Amino acid sequence: MNKGCACIDGFGNTAAVIDWAAWSALRLDIPVEFLHVLERDPGRSAVGDCSGAVGLGAQEFLLQELSELDGKRSKVAMESGRRLLAAARQRAHAAGIARQDAPAPWRVGGRRARCRA
Repeated sequence: MNKGCACIDGFGNTAAVIDWAAWSALRLDIPVEFLHVLERDPGRSAVGDCSGAVGLGAQEFLLQELSELDGKRSKVAMESGRRLLAAARQRAHAAGIARQDAPAPWRVGGRRARCRA
């Protein structure tokens, strides 16, 4: 079965991408699927080389704190992505698109993950 796929990122052109995807899906009479990807940025990792920079015992505590902050940042990014996808589906529905496919499961780093919106 044919379907349209629109990749959205939440930046300034997202509304136009959704509108064009809806326009195309209506004319081709196909369902549309929206895709939003969270990219892992190793340069943004809060954990770095802290050897010698802090006293004994403090390094483990700081690494734990940085790890927790990184986890919270990831959760916020995932929730933001879910809301972006929900807004895209709502906009497409308002444009007359009734058939919207749910994203299929995918793999990340060998682990099974689900892209829910």
